[in-house]
Amino acid sequence: MNVHHLALFYVYPGYDIEQNGIHSQNRPATIAVRTHRKPTSAAIFGVGRDGKYLFMANHVWGLGWGNVMQEQILNAHLAYTVKATYVFDNYTWDCCSSDGYSEYNGNLIPAYIPMTALIAGPIAGDPFTFKEHVPPAVMKEYFDDICETKTVISTDEVNGQISSASAATVVQAWADKISSIDNNCIEIMKGGNQIFDFWLFGDATRLLDIWPSLSRSPVLTEFQWSPLVIDAVETNGALIHPSIKPGLVSRDRLPGVLALHIRRGDFEEHCSLLAGYRSRFHPLPEIQHTFQPPQKVPMKWVSMTFLWVVLSPWLALLYLWGTVSPRLPHLFSASTLPFTLSVVLLELLIMWYWVELTLGDILLYGSGAAVLAALMGKQALAGIAERRLKHA
Repeated sequence: MNVHHLALFYVYPGYDIEQNGIHSQNRPATIAVRTHRKPTSAAIFGVGRDGKYLFMANHVWGLGWGNVMQEQILNAHLAYTVKATYVFDNYTWDCCSSDGYSEYNGNLIPAYIPMTALIAGPIAGDPFTFKEHVPPAVMKEYFDDICETKTVISTDEVNGQISSASAATVVQAWADKISSIDNNCIEIMKGGNQIFDFWLFGDATRLLDIWPSLSRSPVLTEFQWSPLVIDAVETNGALIHPSIKPGLVSRDRLPGVLALHIRRGDFEEHCSLLAGYRSRFHPLPEIQHTFQPPQKVPMKWVSMTFLWVVLSPWLALLYLWGTVSPRLPHLFSASTLPFTLSVVLLELLIMWYWVELTLGDILLYGSGAAVLAALMGKQALAGIAERRLKHA
């Protein structure tokens, strides 16, 4: 069995669909175009009928993409936790549609859209970046074809025993239940409540404990948007960010862009409903950070002026050394050279302090270098005195 990657085009009412070869009675059309074919991910990994599969037939439908996606991520994370192949379905607005269309606010819309038109990565059938013991997800059609017999479980068998439990507790309870089933094909009964329902997503205190494991899960770390979504971003790159170029869209940050998705109610009635049961945000532990504004950089001419001020004593020193060199024939003698090097060391420490060291560092290292310079200076003076006595 093959899985097709699909590119979807939404045709709005008023578009001349008959002229473009699509016959419809003023309906919006979802046109699926096969961009390329590839074998099912389960076939690639050779699991087939020997693999373990988990399908949530009771997944959310008839709700916006945000509701569907948050459940999809936790469902896939549960499957990954129990080392089962996650089975995904279409993004469904109307599960009961007979002609592929539904209605919203008096307008016809597609009843379902293939999940691979929206997202990519292991959650949508692409291989894991790193070697894993779990195959990437497969489509429901493959699950129905490969699984002749299925064990169907009602959500109440587990969730009914752990009412109002945290997300991590729910995952562990389901992991224990799934591990106890001999059948490799497991389906969560259609029609019941979801494993991760809207009450869980609306309670700040119940979601926090799953974040440590979820944040490290390939379900999130290897999540990608579909080629269709990436193409839309690249096409509109000039309106989003100048660094977006065709073929260069990745997970890298976009300098100067901050994307915030603060979702608490899609419309007035929804906001009132959420406020009624005191829905809160999900507070993570506070990040202790003191903001420090960037250091002001002086104008270039000021920097260059003080650079020459700093260098001028060295230039004068070199000139004066040239004038007295005949009187210092023993400057690099065995008794004087260590002192000369200790002075150079002190100067290097001052330069290091200028670019990197802290005040504490320069006081510590400088005191040691100063003691060394004093000892070497005493030795140099003793050598000079000894030579003068010999020539007296």
